[in-house]
Amino acid sequence: MAEKRDYYEVLGVGKNATADEIKIAYRKAAMKWHPDRWVEGTDAEKKTAEEKFKEASEAYSVLSDPDKKARYDQFGFAGVEGQAGPVIQNQKLDHQRRLRKSGRHPQGPLRRWFWRFRRIRWFQRIRR
Repeated sequence: MAEKRDYYEVLGVGKNATADEIKIAYRKAAMKWHPDRWVEGTDAEKKTAEEKFKEASEAYSVLSDPDKKARYDQFGFAGVEGQAGPVIQNQKLDHQRRLRKSGRHPQGPLRRWFWRFRRIRWFQRIRR
């Protein structure tokens, strides 16, 4: 698998670029590398243009979203591709378990009420 280039390098902007600068750089790259503009090129040129266009589109999709951009700036490709996922997922599950046990989770009190009610109904059936 080919190494990915830095998204800022792909679009030709600096790390402190504004959203407008990123948008302008993406549009320039998209116009230059769009596959429809390479109809009369050789197969190698068409393939290169398609790869560069996809690369520019991917870079813009990350850099245009403030949350994804912040993760990319902090963690690089691992933050965007979700390679830090299992740790975050485990933390989320632990948090949900703690909330459920403390009774502050939306389903925690409901479950307790349901089983308490069920127990009461069961005892009432035995008494009859």
